[in-house]
Amino acid sequence: MLFRSDDGDGVPTRDERPMGDQDTDSDDVPDHLDADDDGDGVPTATECAGGPPCMNTDEDDNADYLDTDDDNDGLDTAVEVADEAALGGDVDADGTPAYLDTDSDADGVGDEFEGREDDDGDGAPNYLDADSVPEDMDGDGVPDAVECSTDPCVDTDDDGIADFLDPDDDGDGIPTRDERPMGMSVDTDDSGIPDYLDPDDDGDTVPTRDERPGDVDRDSDMDGTPDHLDDDDDDDGILTSVENTATQGTDVDGDGIPNHLDENSDGDSRSDAEEGTDDDDMDGIPNYLDPDGTTPTSGGGLSGGGGCAASGGNTGSAWMLLFAALFWRRRRS
Repeated sequence: MLFRSDDGDGVPTRDERPMGDQDTDSDDVPDHLDADDDGDGVPTATECAGGPPCMNTDEDDNADYLDTDDDNDGLDTAVEVADEAALGGDVDADGTPAYLDTDSDADGVGDEFEGREDDDGDGAPNYLDADSVPEDMDGDGVPDAVECSTDPCVDTDDDGIADFLDPDDDGDGIPTRDERPMGMSVDTDDSGIPDYLDPDDDGDTVPTRDERPGDVDRDSDMDGTPDHLDDDDDDDGILTSVENTATQGTDVDGDGIPNHLDENSDGDSRSDAEEGTDDDDMDGIPNYLDPDGTTPTSGGGLSGGGGCAASGGNTGSAWMLLFAALFWRRRRS
């Protein structure tokens, strides 16, 4: 089915008016009539080529056509478009325009750190100037000026090596550079601490290093997300942080598999996903950790032989009715 797009930008008018007229860039032209909804210099038709679902380069809450900083490098898209145009186009010739490129000059240091200053005075802002590379002693993509902004320099993992000389700042076994994909800082658990400085990337109370035995990614539930970035490692619907901090212990059934990796933590006949965190017998122990917490019933029977008793009672009543009917018939005859 085709949907109308009043401004011809490929985004259906009804999507650009979710609750009535919307004017993202405050230019007094409502989005459904605006060829550049966010006013960043890149037409909506380009930022949402082919129509919904539209591109969302930095995977934030806004698609590119509604995002004033498409790559989330701290530099507005409009600024990057103008700067790059002034220098003749794609500076590093990688086919990705600066406003979508987190390392626009391909010098190994992210745009978020280089900024628009022009340290060597050549007319090109640092983030577009491969000649103005900030010093980075450990080669992790984070400039020394950022990693050593205090005296003494910061040593995040307290390993005796300051961050500006440490290729693994948080000591979790994953190089800082690898924890900054495409040269951008990531904060998986939204803790305010980027993964490259966070010893527990997913905030599940299990240190990242422990979730990567042998410094190798592990994906216990095979959902495509490694355990150190997954807040429910065994995919049982119960957060790892809940299972790992249970007052009953971290391995309730003593099978050598910790609760947060065990699909049946209490070793009964039901999986954690089936039992959940309710406490049916009100003993203070959640069902998934309580082997006698729930007793499933079947066929309407009652535990303790109640089902048989009920069946026997019904049979007895039937015989009494039959006897009464025969007695009444005999009296009439």
